[in-house]
Amino acid sequence: MTPPLAKTLIERLFWRNEHAPDEFVFAYLEDGEREAGRLTYGELTRSARAVAAALKQHARPGDRAILLYPSGLDFIVAFFGCLLARIVAVPTYPPDPSRLARSLERLASVTDDAEPALVLGPRSLLEAMSPLRDAFASLGAARWLETDTLSAAEDHASPSPADLPRPEDIAFLQYTSGSTSAPRGVAITHGNLVANAILASDSLFLAGATVVSWLPLYHDMGLMGCILYPVFTGYRSILMSPVDFLRRPVRWLRAISNYRATTTVAPDFAFALCTRRVRAEERRTLDLSALRVAINGAEPVRPETIAGFSSAFAEAGFDESAFLPAYGLAESTLYVAGGCARRPPTRLHLDAKALSAGDVAPVREASASTCTLIGCNRLPDAPHAPRIAIVDPATHARCPPGRVGEIWVSGTSVASGYFERKDATRETFGARIQGETHPAYAYLRTGDLGFLHEGELFVSGRAKDVIIVHGACHYPQDIERTAEAAHPALRSGGSAAFSLEAQGEEQVGIVLEIARELDGAPDWESVRAAVREAVLERHGIPVAAVALLQPSTLLKTSSGKVQRRACKEAFAKGTLELVPEPDAPR
Repeated sequence: MTPPLAKTLIERLFWRNEHAPDEFVFAYLEDGEREAGRLTYGELTRSARAVAAALKQHARPGDRAILLYPSGLDFIVAFFGCLLARIVAVPTYPPDPSRLARSLERLASVTDDAEPALVLGPRSLLEAMSPLRDAFASLGAARWLETDTLSAAEDHASPSPADLPRPEDIAFLQYTSGSTSAPRGVAITHGNLVANAILASDSLFLAGATVVSWLPLYHDMGLMGCILYPVFTGYRSILMSPVDFLRRPVRWLRAISNYRATTTVAPDFAFALCTRRVRAEERRTLDLSALRVAINGAEPVRPETIAGFSSAFAEAGFDESAFLPAYGLAESTLYVAGGCARRPPTRLHLDAKALSAGDVAPVREASASTCTLIGCNRLPDAPHAPRIAIVDPATHARCPPGRVGEIWVSGTSVASGYFERKDATRETFGARIQGETHPAYAYLRTGDLGFLHEGELFVSGRAKDVIIVHGACHYPQDIERTAEAAHPALRSGGSAAFSLEAQGEEQVGIVLEIARELDGAPDWESVRAAVREAVLERHGIPVAAVALLQPSTLLKTSSGKVQRRACKEAFAKGTLELVPEPDAPR
């Protein structure tokens, strides 16, 4: 049965509870392998009503609630409980014991900004975190509520229409990843959620699909694509912990195989990790032939990742045309560009020197003087599709075809702004293109650079990360790719390049993780020399410093994006976790 048009996600949940209460929508895999629990639409609705009833006793509509949960079904119930009670959910990563200082710093930043009335979580986690009440005033001032002790069996009556959320109400605060600045709370409304869910259902997540994901549940694609949009669109979501995936990447692919999943989603590094670490004998046990959409996003999509994964898992039935590069950001709820084209991703070979000057000059074949970008398939053609403009970030004039500019976005998925930050909201969400007054659209400035080519969006980098040497622009991800390939002791996807001033001029600094499994200890100075030589030969720029890091210590955001600015600051302060050779030159 086709559901009627819904103005909010809660309306759609109630409809599914009425028409398919016993249909399961979520399953969670303990250790990434054993199914530990399921949620049907009926169970989700009853449990969310129990949470909502408790929240209403201690908070008012519009108050914020920090959600502190490990990966699992309890988080999903609590989030929908907040939506139902019109409490603004603030999903937050629980502190990571292995990186306690960094995770507590982010938690403090989020809680100080959100000023929550409530802190929600399971009893075990809240009890373990109780010492933090005295450490953070914003946490101490909030009421802590253990949601796993609530009874879902109680009869909680359906709320009256007046108590239901409205499209203009803020549903939750999605804190930005903090890749180039401190995290900010993006105010996502119920209307934003519906608009973006419709857009995603036309292009990424189709009704009736089965999605397998290990993405964190608290941010971006993991939250929207794997928790919220399944209820709106009508597809199943099979979930596991990111930790379980990282420990054994084959678990992700095995779940895809076992559940005959049609869709999955991950950042680029995950596909590359599987190519490296899933053994040949494990590949022979997999069947990926049902996979129709493999969304690749959240960081630059590397051509070598697509080629390597497609080749490695062809015998398991994977078809390269399943790859779907996509582009999105928190400020636009989630999804902006990328479509179900069912064709291999577009590889666009460009003259590297021209691109450094901001010109798009396609060439027929890749060579030492070219760089290759991956397109986001076709731009969506749907009622809620965003308007995308390529704009000169200095003049705010629309760029002519063939020029790189800042990506600006306008549409119903664009959020209302940053929570309690009027100046930042006006600067980021209220941009207007010079000379265009009818219609006078206000645009979101994404901070990303890119261009449109034959109906596709190509993202070339972050504006704040661009390195300028001798007057030419260099994208850090291109330098990082060259550096990582310079020596087998270096890990793919584990580097950050940034600008450094040396000898009175702008040069480049690079930090790189070494591979986790090495055949003996290499001469680290020869590794650094190989990096310098490769970057100089390929990009024509000198490398002032090369730092080699322990595995898995590169500074990244909660959503997996490289924090180049933080890496640069840590390099300057000497706080990076370097390989153990204190007497070697850096």
